Amino acid sequence: MHSFNGYEIKEKLQHIRNKLVFKGVRNSNNKPVILKYYQTDTSKYSNLPHIRNTFTCLHEAHSPYLVNVENLMLTEEGVGVVLEYFPGQSLQALLADQHVFSLSLVLNIIEQVSAGLEQIHSKKLYTKP
Repeated sequence: MHSFNGYEIKEKLQHIRNKLVFKGVRNSNNKPVILKYYQTDTSKYSNLPHIRNTFTCLHEAHSPYLVNVENLMLTEEGVGVVLEYFPGQSLQALLADQHVFSLSLVLNIIEQVSAGLEQIHSKKLYTKP
């Protein structure tokens, strides 16, 4: 299992290709966090300046519509990102669990996703579908 300086891993949530996602806690205050780890040889990774710039922009975004990005960790084996943890379901899981939605719920979801995308685009950070 991977270790992250200052964090304790509690649970592996996902492993897709070279990306690992863990639920953990920050050792200094026991605050729950999400740790995303991208396995890559960072000495050969030419995109590190872009990763640092994206991290800085997202770290400074501070929006109620975006997950707060708390820390960036570079190791020889990869790049780790520490994200704010909040309980709940992904939109994908919510859609899979419920077959009928009220119009007010759908409009609320659309409003929040649109506000989050506006925040990202205003920082000149773009997303891919």
